[in-house]
Amino acid sequence: MSRQFYDTLHRSYYPLDCAPETSIGRNRRERSQSIIRSCKPHRVLEVGFESPDLSRMIASLPDVEYVGVDISEAAVNSATEAGLQAFCVDVSEEKLPFGEHQFDLVYCAEVIEHLFNPDHAIEEFVRVLRPNGNILITTPNLASWYNRLVLLMGIQPLHTEISTLRILGRKFRLLGQGHRPVGHLRLYTLGGLVDLLNLHGLRVIAVEGYALELLSSLWLVDVVMSKFVSLASGFIVLCKLNG
Repeated sequence: MSRQFYDTLHRSYYPLDCAPETSIGRNRRERSQSIIRSCKPHRVLEVGFESPDLSRMIASLPDVEYVGVDISEAAVNSATEAGLQAFCVDVSEEKLPFGEHQFDLVYCAEVIEHLFNPDHAIEEFVRVLRPNGNILITTPNLASWYNRLVLLMGIQPLHTEISTLRILGRKFRLLGQGHRPVGHLRLYTLGGLVDLLNLHGLRVIAVEGYALELLSSLWLVDVVMSKFVSLASGFIVLCKLNG
């Protein structure tokens, strides 16, 4: 995906100029916030500016130095104007502009599914991570409970995208048919994501499921299903370097 694609996406879907937070992803953000606080990091790298409130929360933690990177120049400019330290980087193919062992926590929320080369990105996260640091990754679940149901009906799974122009194959507008894509290139099952992290010398120390607020009528069902991590809407995965 090009920088132009994500510039357009950030201007239309995820403006970082103090716009009010939507309910979409609130459950995930609140759970991520709790985990970040429990890690008590001193230097944090956030990969991708998804939530202005969460970015400001991280930056405001006691004794925390915050740095953020994003592929979108528009998002980086907005973050800088909001007082955040930010750099424009395509983590799928470019090196992070930092030396080795610089961060206690790398936070990568809803980004890894957008990357053409997630292996390069994870290698860079590992390079800049301090020996006892943590990497926190969140991403949608390809094998969520509702994707298992829609596949039985021959419907394209939610979060997957087959066009850069429109979301297709969902049949119903309620499921996103005809909406604008957000640039998902890769979707993970829990086992697949764990295998990828293990490949790069990381061990998973905690996993939580999260619920989405996409369909209000199914919200309570999704909350219950989020307790069964392999069936949840998505994963919050905390990992460390092996050894």
